[in-house]
Amino acid sequence: MKKPVIVLFFVLLAFPMLWAGERYALVIGNARYVDIESLGTPRNDAEDIAAALASLGFKVDLRLDAGIDEMEEAIYRFSAALGTDRENEGFFWYAGHGVQAEGENYLLPVDIRAERISQVRRMSYSLGDLLRELENARNLVNVVILDACRNNPLPGESRSLSRGLAAAPQVQDTFIMFSTATGATADDGTPGARNSPFTQAFLKHIATPAILESVAKEISRETIAITRTNQRPYISDNILYVKDYSLYPSDGLIEITRSVVPSVGAPRASAAGRGQYSLDNTGAWALSFSFAANPNTGFDALHPGAAVNYTFLERFLSRGALFIAPNAFFVSFQAGLNKFADNGDSFYNYMPGAGALWKFRPDANQRFFLSAGLSANVFLGSIHYSYNDPGFTEVDDFFVEPMIGFHGGAAFRFTPLLAVELNLGYYLDVQGPYPVQGSGSYSLNFLQGTLGLSVTLPYGKKQGRVL
Repeated sequence: MKKPVIVLFFVLLAFPMLWAGERYALVIGNARYVDIESLGTPRNDAEDIAAALASLGFKVDLRLDAGIDEMEEAIYRFSAALGTDRENEGFFWYAGHGVQAEGENYLLPVDIRAERISQVRRMSYSLGDLLRELENARNLVNVVILDACRNNPLPGESRSLSRGLAAAPQVQDTFIMFSTATGATADDGTPGARNSPFTQAFLKHIATPAILESVAKEISRETIAITRTNQRPYISDNILYVKDYSLYPSDGLIEITRSVVPSVGAPRASAAGRGQYSLDNTGAWALSFSFAANPNTGFDALHPGAAVNYTFLERFLSRGALFIAPNAFFVSFQAGLNKFADNGDSFYNYMPGAGALWKFRPDANQRFFLSAGLSANVFLGSIHYSYNDPGFTEVDDFFVEPMIGFHGGAAFRFTPLLAVELNLGYYLDVQGPYPVQGSGSYSLNFLQGTLGLSVTLPYGKKQGRVL
């Protein structure tokens, strides 16, 4: 019966495959055009939207003032990343010049040099090509936002281009939103403004914990109010497979600070605690240092020692874990000194391990956590043992024993990065009682309690313009 138990345990450790996919975003802000009119806000718009999306758990690729080659490469990489998992979510944002030619919408790179319609098609990136790339990725859902079409900036014969953008084609499980209605132009903002009116509205509502359809309507109302009814956003919602899709992350609570999004007011008081203590963006790493003290039931010995746990890939729903899968994983190392109660002899032991946890947070502000889990461990020890029976003096022995650990614990976070932890674990010797030379068999099963400090480490890294 031991092998099936071990196999089942490692099957549980493989449950991350059941999680939802990654969230990827590509954000392009084109402002400093070479041959046509430059724009004031797209770079700021893209930077602020990228920061907001990163706070929402997206892996963001930010491109500023991109030429046609860079746009093609970025969109290819974006589509390829989305295609790695059917559960991946995509978000595309473009701020800059956009034009409509013969019913097709084109996003203009900063190196555009076009005087004829044929040149526009050849030297810019069409919305149709973008949507086909996303459709071919076959991922869960995509959101496409265009804050474009400020005006027609192209000279010469391209003046015959149609005004504004054309209606977008319907693409399965894709939400499309333009900053203004089809056939109309968008406002680049008042002189000196950091963001366009549409981006201001988007940033104000992007972190709302509601379905995307409702959030988009609020963004539209805000845009209409800012522009005094001169700009009415366009929405095409074809998300059918995912019910009640939201940009708000299902695995955690977020906060977008004023320093990131200047146009957004101060967070509501009810959400302030949640944002401050939230540690679950797309994952978390934590290092715990604990003092361990337990009675060893097999040897009737005290077991003082130290334990270090490295927890990674924490993911949360609004309150905690999926019941079918763990939402945190860890590796650990323990070292201890066993002193026998009957004669004072001792031995050292070491126990590396790896495991999975189901972590929950009962309180809304995320200061208090509960956890339960399993681990696979190896118990290493060296005994020098004196026995009091006549005819027996000493034993020197070394043993290696595989074990399974059952864990429960609680943590209180007294700062956003520091928490006090109290954990209890029962470690079960898989092979049964260990035979000590000349003195019978001893069970290595033991109960252990640890009290320690958990330090959350920075998560994620930057490469180039990837946030």
